[in-house]
Amino acid sequence: MTNIFFHTLKFLSPLVFIASLPLPTEGGILGELPDVIVCQIKNNDYSSSGSIVFYIDAREQEGRGYYKSLGRPSGNITVNAEGVIEAPAVESCEGRNITELRDQKRAFDLKN
Repeated sequence: MTNIFFHTLKFLSPLVFIASLPLPTEGGILGELPDVIVCQIKNNDYSSSGSIVFYIDAREQEGRGYYKSLGRPSGNITVNAEGVIEAPAVESCEGRNITELRDQKRAFDLKN
């Protein structure tokens, strides 16, 4: 019985340590970039009007972030190092600043 206890304790120790680490107060999974960006879309050949959600996919060391939409595989957007969205196919987000979208609750971080 004692062996099971110590094996369980050895397994749980790293998990307890990781759970005790402080979470960043500002920023998302990959640093200061938001985890989620929501853009408005217009009625077209591929979808009806509404919102499309983009999730952070990757971040370069220089600060550029890449986002993908789960519902629209070809619809990716990029956030440059200055925080400006590059999304030629999504007019409502093209050229917008991340700070502006955060203020409008259209860019945010996933939190526990």
